[in-house]
Amino acid sequence: KSALGLNYLYQNQVFDFSTTYTNAAAIGQIVGHTVTPRWRLRKEMKTFRAEAEFGATRQFLKAPLDSYWQLDPRLTLGCHSGARSEISLSYQWSWLDYDSREQTDAQGLSMTNTALSLQGQLVELAWTQTWDEKRRWRTTTRGGVEINQDNGPGFYDYRNYRVVQELRFRDTKWDVRLRARLSHYDYPTQPVSADDLSPRRRTLFAVTFQAERMLSKHLKAFGSYAWENSISNLSFDEYRASTLLGGLAATF
Repeated sequence: KSALGLNYLYQNQVFDFSTTYTNAAAIGQIVGHTVTPRWRLRKEMKTFRAEAEFGATRQFLKAPLDSYWQLDPRLTLGCHSGARSEISLSYQWSWLDYDSREQTDAQGLSMTNTALSLQGQLVELAWTQTWDEKRRWRTTTRGGVEINQDNGPGFYDYRNYRVVQELRFRDTKWDVRLRARLSHYDYPTQPVSADDLSPRRRTLFAVTFQAERMLSKHLKAFGSYAWENSISNLSFDEYRASTLLGGLAATF
């Protein structure tokens, strides 16, 4: 099976972009446009499946954030069992290249006449279990490690360890999900501040409830609530936030 898609997103919201920006500016307004073409190829082989996905992103951002290009191919191998479960292993490589953003030294200061790019790798193991014969109830457990490296002194280098647990109910009308995520970031080079040279660390806990209701063959309503709690040895990184989202989606 093969699929080709194109996604467009407009953003005007408060957003946490501290992962790939300096610890002097972590949370603020983001205004921009995103265009993402994506191609996926999937092959079923009895109890096994293989899936390759290639995505490209062009992000146009309003200053002071910088626009960028991104590539993120992904390969997934899965194994089904007779107990309505699947175990899968995936690997994703990503490359992000900024238009004009400069590299940063170990103290967080811009380095003139340089160009910043980031390279990341993600390995993730997932277990999906369907609990009833009608396949309405399903749980997914995922755990992974992400390593990010910049092309400079390593100010934006980090390791991210994550665990995600999701419970999903789905029938002909409803699609309801409850998801909990625990994520921890270690920055080996980036210090907390000029006065505190200890490595920056951050732990993020998030819970999301999402519901979709089919209104017709091509139209559905959706809503979601998300709660986040960020704990860090950098006070600017710490926050609690709630997000409420709702709308309509049309498929053709």
